Parts: sequence; structure tokens; C-alpha cells
Amino acid sequence: MVGLLIEDVTLTKTEQITAHVRFRGGAATLTLPLSLGAWADHATTPAAVAEIDTLLSERSDRPRRTTR
Repeated sequence: MVGLLIEDVTLTKTEQITAHVRFRGGAATLTLPLSLGAWADHATTPAAVAEIDTLLSERSDRPRRTTR
């Protein structure tokens, strides 16, 4: 169905992605920002890192000693 509407598409990737689309009835240019890498999508926020640092200085990972 789309093949009946679109004649040609040219993609250019620089600081952004530019798509030049030629339709049967005219042309259009679409500009999109580059997507972030997977590491940026899943990066820990600075506030969470600060909270983890605080907890690490206050807590220990040693098991608790139980008294009998």
C-alpha cells in the first residue's frame, strides 16, 4: 500500500536524521533527532548514585551476628 504512495526516500545522517520523501503527488522533508544509545536510556540518575553512596557509607554488607 505504501509503495503506491511513495516514489523514493533518501536518508541522511549527520547531527540529525533527514529523510527526503518523494510522493507521487509531491515531496516532503522530515527531520528527526538522533536517538540516544542504549546506555543513555538506562543510565542511573545522579540522585540515585548519591543515595547509593550515602547508604554504602552507613551500612555494611557483612551478615549480622546473632546472639544465642
